Amino acid sequence: MLILSVIILCSISGQAQVFLQLERAGSLKVKKYPAGADIQFKTSAYPDYWQNGRIYQILPEEQSVVFSDRITYLKDYTHFRFQRGWPNAIGTNLTRFGVSWFAFAGLLAGLNEFSVLENEFNFGRDTVIVGGTALVTGYLTKRLFTTVTRQINGKNRLRIIDLRL
Repeated sequence: MLILSVIILCSISGQAQVFLQLERAGSLKVKKYPAGADIQFKTSAYPDYWQNGRIYQILPEEQSVVFSDRITYLKDYTHFRFQRGWPNAIGTNLTRFGVSWFAFAGLLAGLNEFSVLENEFNFGRDTVIVGGTALVTGYLTKRLFTTVTRQINGKNRLRIIDLRL
């Protein structure tokens, strides 16, 4: 029973030890994409078209990546695109802050009309500047900094890493 458990464990963990790796020259940070990961890329056959796909299998011997509908070779990749998480999170939070700022200011302005508040609140230029700046900054952060495109050349390269026994 112990031997069977070890064999099953090794066969399951062996699949996760083959992955596609995006490297940048002079940097220790790498992006790893195992089987099951979604990737975006351009190939030399279709240089103007971004292709999307979920990696079905990685074949180190053939230096190729298998998708559900096609096989691509590493030598054919020209561009690679990936998403960063932090700009998306910051942009979403800034957008939420801007919307909340305007909602709270609108609520205070509405309560001011009914003379419920002790202090008078004016929905002025400063309120619009703070809320508008948060909305615009959040939108631009998400649009400009979330997606990163790398051209596969001498500075950036794709490799298949096989750590199986």
